Amino acid sequence: YSDVYTNKGPLGGIHTGLCHSKTEWNWVIGCDMPNINPDILGYLLQHIGNSRVVVPLWKGSAEPLCAIYHRTCRADIERYLRKGKLKTIMAMNALNASFINITEDLDFYSPYLFTNLNTQQEVTSFISNNREG
Repeated sequence: YSDVYTNKGPLGGIHTGLCHSKTEWNWVIGCDMPNINPDILGYLLQHIGNSRVVVPLWKGSAEPLCAIYHRTCRADIERYLRKGKLKTIMAMNALNASFINITEDLDFYSPYLFTNLNTQQEVTSFISNNREG
């Protein structure tokens, strides 16, 4: 789908995905994160509680592009975008997201779990280094 609000970065993409979703819960994953293990989804789902967004914390940093979102977040994210606010992490705070630590003792843990590839050089290095980066 084309973004509903163009040139709004990752938050605009999350919004568009939620606009077209037919499910209550949606797993958002950045297309440049090749090492995401599907087992993390189950782990995040276990931590929903009363939250509408569950975001993994990796080495102290939030990973909102590997998080689960309830589709009711769409309207709140849209209001945020209309105000010109594009920082994904700021939106997570406004949505009262739950932040869940990803620690080394988890079965699906890998030091490369949230590897992010943004350049051709990073992709080439990733491929030549056994696909972990």
